[in-house]
Amino acid sequence: MLLFGFFILTSKIDKLIYDPIGKYYGAAIFLLIGISILYTKPPLPLVSIIIIIILTIITIISRIFTFKNRD
Repeated sequence: MLLFGFFILTSKIDKLIYDPIGKYYGAAIFLLIGISILYTKPPLPLVSIIIIIILTIITIISRIFTFKNRD
């Protein structure tokens, strides 16, 4: 929910911002959740959660750098 709020907050800026990492974030999350549901044997769900956390951190960092470097 926090990440969605961050997205809404950043999308309200006057100038349109291109976020190359965020573009693929949703697809990666759905893919990893689907794999976790289909293959429930350890350690795959744990690895999927770790990858989702890493992708989330990368997306947040990307957005922050985008704001700092905007004109």
